[in-house]
Amino acid sequence: MLLPLLIGVLIPARPLDSSALATKGFNTNAPLVSADSSAQLFETDSEERNVLDWIKLFNFESDLTQFVGQKASVIGFVYFDETLGKNQFFVSRFVVSCCAADGFAIAMVGEWPQASTLEEDAWVLVKGRVRVITLNDQSVPLIEAESVQSIPVPEQPYLFP
Repeated sequence: MLLPLLIGVLIPARPLDSSALATKGFNTNAPLVSADSSAQLFETDSEERNVLDWIKLFNFESDLTQFVGQKASVIGFVYFDETLGKNQFFVSRFVVSCCAADGFAIAMVGEWPQASTLEEDAWVLVKGRVRVITLNDQSVPLIEAESVQSIPVPEQPYLFP
C-alpha cells in the first residue's frame, strides 16, 4: 500500500509527450470531435486558434483555400516523424475528454528551415502562415513558421473538445 503512495510522491507528474504519442499514435485530423463548434471557429481570429481548432476547420470545411495565407500562432510539443520532410516537424497536443487515459494526440505540421535544431518534446510557440498540404491522402494544415520560440510547458498542456 505504501508503494503507490511513494511512486505518486517521488515521481513528478508531467504531461503526455512523444513517448505516449509513439505508443498511441496520432492524428492530423480529429475524428472524435463534433462539427457543432466549427461555425464559431470562423469568428475566432486566426491567430487565436489552437492546433485542435485548425484541425477541426480542415475536417469540416470543403473549401480549404480560404485558410491559405491566414496567420497562425499555435503552441505544442515537437514531434519528428519519418513521413515528413527534413525541415518539417509536428506541433503536437493531446486532446482529453475526461482524463489523460482517454487522451489522443493530434498534430499540425510545421515547416521551418531550422527544424533540425529543435528538440523532440520541447514545447514551442510557432507563428507563421497556413497552407494546405496532403499527408497520408488527406488535406492537412501546415504552418510555414516565421518564428519558433521555446516556451515552458503550458499550465494546461491538454486541449479539450
